[in-house]
Amino acid sequence: MFIYIPLYFESVSLRGKIAAAAVGVVFEECSWVFCYSPAAKRMLKAKYTTAVDIAHEVDRYAAFYIIVLGEYLYQIVVGSPAAVGFNLSLLHAIWVLIIAFCLNWLYAHNDGALQSTHPFRYSVYTAFGWAVLHLPLVASLLASGHVAAASAAEDRFRDPERWLLCGSLGTGLYCLYGLALLYEDRDAPGTLMLSKVGHPE
Repeated sequence: MFIYIPLYFESVSLRGKIAAAAVGVVFEECSWVFCYSPAAKRMLKAKYTTAVDIAHEVDRYAAFYIIVLGEYLYQIVVGSPAAVGFNLSLLHAIWVLIIAFCLNWLYAHNDGALQSTHPFRYSVYTAFGWAVLHLPLVASLLASGHVAAASAAEDRFRDPERWLLCGSLGTGLYCLYGLALLYEDRDAPGTLMLSKVGHPE
């Protein structure tokens, strides 16, 4: 918690604040992983520990992901920048809705397998990987959602906005790809037209 104190001082440079925030986030994630890991339980010699309600955790992550996707829609609805006639703003708004729908579809269908095992049920490493990957996923989609939705009220993108949109969307797609790889595919070879990477044929 004390790591974030520099963020409240104006005398600290922006780069310093970014560094402090990055260190704080990494420390929090590492602490969380360690505290829930089997190693911590062995060190504490705990006979009983808290159990994870897998279905509840998956639903919580999915609900939070939908809230994040709301960033794509919020600025389209508030102020209604695309409400008047058929114009470029309306086209921007439609494309933003399509992007949000596709991102939701990619998250909901995971690796596309008809039969798969969730990372929480597969192994400790895939479970932690699945949970930790949500942080960069959510951060990148919040940034891209804000820029994409703001585009409905603007005639053209400036270069910084374009870089932020494309970079954050790309990061989010790589995170979704990583999440999909963590699922254990239990389909028979040849079930789907495109097989998962590493699936034995």
